[in-house]
Parts: sequence; C-alpha cells; structure tokens
Amino acid sequence: MCAMRSAVLLAAAALASLGATAGAQPIIQVRARAFLDGLVASSREGEVIVQGALRDNLGAPVVQAPVEILADGAPVERVTTDTEGRFEAAFALDGSGERRLEVRYEGSSLLDTARAGLPVTVGRNPLRLRLDVPDEIPIRTGISVGVAALDARDVPVPYLKLGLDLDGRPLRAPETDRSGRDEVPLPPMSPGVHTLRLHYGGDARYLPSEVVRELEVARPMAIALARASTAPLQPGDPIVLDVELGPERPDTVRVTLTAEGRPIDDAEVSADGTRFVIDADDVEPGPVRFRALAHAEATGWKDALSEVVTVEVPPPPPPSPWWIRAPALLAALSLLGVLVRIRRRPKAEPPAPPAEVAGPPPFTFEAPAGAQGDGRLAVIVRDGLAGHPLTATVVRLPALAPPPTPGDPRTPDGEQARTDTEGRVIFEAGGDRGDRLWAYAPGYAPSCHPLPRRGGRAVVHLLPVRARMQTLYAEVLDAAGRPPLRFGRETPREASGALTGRGAPGGPLEALTALIERACFGAHEPDERDLIEAFDLAQSVRRGLGRGR
Repeated sequence: MCAMRSAVLLAAAALASLGATAGAQPIIQVRARAFLDGLVASSREGEVIVQGALRDNLGAPVVQAPVEILADGAPVERVTTDTEGRFEAAFALDGSGERRLEVRYEGSSLLDTARAGLPVTVGRNPLRLRLDVPDEIPIRTGISVGVAALDARDVPVPYLKLGLDLDGRPLRAPETDRSGRDEVPLPPMSPGVHTLRLHYGGDARYLPSEVVRELEVARPMAIALARASTAPLQPGDPIVLDVELGPERPDTVRVTLTAEGRPIDDAEVSADGTRFVIDADDVEPGPVRFRALAHAEATGWKDALSEVVTVEVPPPPPPSPWWIRAPALLAALSLLGVLVRIRRRPKAEPPAPPAEVAGPPPFTFEAPAGAQGDGRLAVIVRDGLAGHPLTATVVRLPALAPPPTPGDPRTPDGEQARTDTEGRVIFEAGGDRGDRLWAYAPGYAPSCHPLPRRGGRAVVHLLPVRARMQTLYAEVLDAAGRPPLRFGRETPREASGALTGRGAPGGPLEALTALIERACFGAHEPDERDLIEAFDLAQSVRRGLGRGR
C-alpha cells in the first residue's frame, strides 16, 4: 500500500514538472475562417426574407451557430443555423426603396468572424420597361416588336401584363414570360412617324412605368450609278457618271457622289437623274471606286446607296516634248526670275517629322460656358481621314444599356436624329436622354462615346469601314504583344503566323485574316456586314489569346 502511494506521488511530481516546463512556452491558438455562403435577400408583401448558409474553411456546415442580421447598421433579427449550416430570417422593414443589409457571425473559440453585405428593395420596386424595335421599318409591312420588364437590379420580371398603344390606339396586351419578355405583332403602317407606347399601371409590388418610342416608317428609294461611256478612259479625259433615280421618290432628292468613301460632289435633283463630271486630277490614278447616296429631307423616305462603279483612271499625260527639248530656255527663265526679284524668297519650313503628325481625335466634347448652359447638345460629325462634314448621319443617344464596343455596327436604342448638310444635329434639352453618343453614316464604321454632360458641343470623327477594319486588325496584333501591321510592306497573312503560337484559334484567325486581306487589298468594297463579321472573329481570337497566356 505504501509502495503504491509512493508511485502515485512520483507520477504526480513528474506531471507537475512537465506542466511547469510546458507552461514556460506560449500557447498560440489559430482560429479557422468562416464563410457566409449563398446569401439571398428578397422582399414580398412588405416582408424581407434573408437566406444563406454558414461554413468553415473546409466547406463543412457550422451548426447551431448564432447569426445576426442588421439593416442600415441596426440589428433587426437573430437566427441559429440548422444541422446543415443553413438559416432563414423573415422580418419587416419600414419605408420603401433600396436598403443595405448586413449578415454577421461573431465567431467562436475555433472559428473567426464572418460578415457580408447585400442590398434589398423594400416596398414597391421601380420597374423598367424596354421596347426592342427594328432600326428600319418597311412601308405597309407588319413587324414584331420585343417588350421586356426589368426591376431595379435589371432582373427580368416574369408573368407581368402590360399595355401597348400605337398612335393612341391600344394593341394586344403583352404578357412577359418566365424570362421577362414577349413578342407583339404590329399592324402595317403608312409612311411617316408613329408613336409606340409601352406602359404599366403599377401594383403592390411595382411602381407605374412607361416607355415611348417614335417609329419612322420610310419608303425605299432606288438609285443606280453608271459610266456615261464604256470606252477606256484616256489621260486628261474627265470622268462622266450618270445617276438614275427610281420612280418612287420625293420631289427633291440630294445625291452625293463618293470616291473611295470620300464625298467629292453633290447635287439637288428634281428629275429622273443627274450627271456628274469629275476632273481626273481630283482622284488618284488607278482603280477608283465610285458610289452614289440619295437622301431626302422629307420624312418617310429611306436613304438609298448605289452599287460600286470602278473606273480605271490613267496617270496624267507626260510633259510636252517641246519643254523636254528646251532645257536652256527653262534655265534662262529661272535666272531671269532670280535677277528681277525685289526681295528674298522666304525660307521654306522643313516638313514636320512623321511622329508629330496626328489625325483628329475620334471624339471631343466642350462643356457650355455657363454653369449648366441651355441643356442643348450640338453634335458635329466629320470624316476621320479628310475632316469634311458627313451629311445624313444617324446620331443616337442610347441609355440604360451596356455601352457598345467602339466601332461595333450593331445599333443600340435611344433618341435619334440625322445631321444636316453641314454635318450638324441639335438635341433639345429635356427628355429621357442617354449618357452616350452613337453615330453612323453609310460607308463608315459606327462610333460610340460617353457624354460627360447633358449639354454642350460634341465633335465625332468617323472612319471609313476599310480604315476601321485595318485598325481592328492592329488591335488584335496589339493584344498579342505584336507590333502593328505595316500595310504596304507586309500582309496580314505574314503577320498572323506569330499569333498561332500565342494561343489564337486557327479557324477564327484564318477567317479574320482572309477577310482583312479581301477588304483591304482586293477590289471588294467592305460594308457593315463585313465589319460585324470582323468584330465577331476578332473577339474569338482575343479569347484564345487570353487563354493562351
């Protein structure tokens, strides 16, 4: 018995000694991280519902843990997680509008704290309605328009019955499907401007809302361009082109003649056609592509663009042989000019280095002189290469939509107007004006830019489609870290070889390269369809480059 007691005392002394040694070292306890997962906040019938789950850093549920919910910094509800770590809380909030909620777990001896914030709309939600209407509406032809309903967070609202009016007359009432959309057929419309109104009267969940669009129904015009003679052009001969208009047209039509996308002449036409006589010295020798654009100031008429007519312009005639055989006379006249000068000729300025020569910026904006100005927006559209004004340019002010890719030809929604003969258009103050400016002219790549102010003066320079396709290929090369393509010294096919090693997909890259070569080096005049295809192919190539890195 004594021996057993001695053994117990010795064991206790040993444990005390070990405890004293261990107590001399600091003990560090590390707490695992906690996460709030799958948080969702919704509001219906005056009640806010918050759902979520609490998990540790291994993804395991944290059970029987207290979770607190705060609204605008004040506690409103306290719940406990279940056996799967999930929780749900329902409570009422006063007022209406957007509120900020915070979900908070204070942690424990084994888990760190976890917090997360999320917004919720209390009371009646704002409702945004959208009308998707084709950019061009043919005369006396029925079309379908798309309608959509979105809440304040751009979430589609399903199964909502709306009202639709055309020129004040109600049409079939659309009802959104599970994706918040519906298609409604419109009856055939006569030429002119028609008003389409989509509206909702409001209910216990959503506030009243409406959207109004003006639809311009235009008659198509026809225009044909041809050479007056089929004989080859001789050096020094003028270029004679005949324009013929179709039978369906307004009383007065303005016809603009372009050469390689650059306007070189225009005329007011009141007859069946007109003739343009162009001096061969006004264009560069070689194949020149001419095109004619017909535009009517009267409403209800659609612009018309002719087919391309290519004319082989010969170089100018050589100097007269008499001047070649009389160099002595020329030298004598030059010496006489030097002797009779009454003052020294001013020194010629050296040409500016190429690095200092820059084209106009694609977009400039000048704010009004006053604090707010009169709210009007003046827009001037010019050629990005030559700088001359562009007439009949469509200018839109899109809003409530993601900004389009710069140069993307796909048309956004928004208030629309056309430039006059000086390339100018004025948007009056007021209205549901957008925060971006989108401009498009036939033969040019569209351009979209943000508007810093609602009033002021904006100048937009549009690039011809061919020039925009060249810059688009340069952007693809830049995304791969390759120097820009030197057009005239190397071809896109030579430059594309360096992109395949950087992850560019072979199919889209080969198609984009062939399209750029055909549009920039061949006789094919690129149009908007080529530009859309080039943008889609360039996007596929850029995605491949991103994965390759």
